Amino acid sequence: MAVFDALVEAYEEENLETMAGLNPTLLDDFFLAPFTWLVRDGVSVTDGLGISPQEIYFLECLAQARPAKRIFAIGNAFGWSTLALALANPGSEVVAIDAGYDLNSLAGLEVTNRIAARLNLKVQAIEAVSPQDVGAVLNRTIGEVDLVFIDGYHTSDQVVADWHAVQPFLHPDGVALFHDVLFCNLLSGFRRIGEESGWTATLLHATTSGMGILAREYDRSLNRLTKAFAGHPGARALVHANARAAAHLRGREQLDDALSAIPAAHHSKPETPSVQ
Repeated sequence: MAVFDALVEAYEEENLETMAGLNPTLLDDFFLAPFTWLVRDGVSVTDGLGISPQEIYFLECLAQARPAKRIFAIGNAFGWSTLALALANPGSEVVAIDAGYDLNSLAGLEVTNRIAARLNLKVQAIEAVSPQDVGAVLNRTIGEVDLVFIDGYHTSDQVVADWHAVQPFLHPDGVALFHDVLFCNLLSGFRRIGEESGWTATLLHATTSGMGILAREYDRSLNRLTKAFAGHPGARALVHANARAAAHLRGREQLDDALSAIPAAHHSKPETPSVQ
C-alpha cells in the first residue's frame, strides 16, 4: 500500500477525516490548501498542518535513493510526517519529539504512538523540547541517526540551533531534511547551516513547502533525486517570470485568463457524429 493511502486509512481508524493536496487556485488562493488537514467533528486538530501528498512522495523517493534505518524528527503534531517517514522506510526506528506547546500536540503524541502500535511500526513520539532535549532523547533511544527531519519552531535561528543539536548524532552518510524553508522564509538559516557544516545544501523547489536537503556527499541516486525536485534553474526562471507577469491577477483569474486565450474550437464540446 502506498504511504499516503496507508496514512489516510490509519487516521480514519482514529475517527479523523483527512483532506490534503488541494489546489489553491481552485480554493480562492488559500495558501494552506495543499497541506494535510486532520479534522474531527468539523474542527481541525492539526495546529501546524501536515506535509502534503507531494512531500510524502518525495519521502518515498528519498527512501529509495538513501534508505534510513534510524530516523529522528523534530516536530510531531499529530504524527503525520513521523508515520510517513516510518512507512516510507520499512523496518526503520523512528523517534519524534514535540514540545507540546500547541493546542492539540500532546494529544497528537498519544495518537501517533497508538497508530504506530496498531501498524507495528517502531515509532516513539516523545514530549521534549528542542534543541535542549535532543541529546538526552537520542542518547536514551536510537543514538546515531541516518535521517533527521527538522520541522519545529519556524525561525532561522531555531533551525540552526536544532541542526547544531542533532549534528553530532547524524551518520556521515546521513541526510537532513528541513521543512518549510521557502514557505516560512527560513532560507538564511538553511544557508548558514550549509556554510558552517561544509555539506551540500539544496533547495527542493518542487516540494510544496520548499524543503531543504543537506548531505555530506551525493551519490548518483541522491544527486538524481535532488536534481529532479530542485528543478532546472532555467525552467524555474521561466515559471517565475510567468508568475510575475500574472501577479496582478488572483489564481482563478489567471486560470480564466489562460482559458480565454484558447480558441473556442479547442475547448468547445465536440459534436456527436451521426450514425451512418
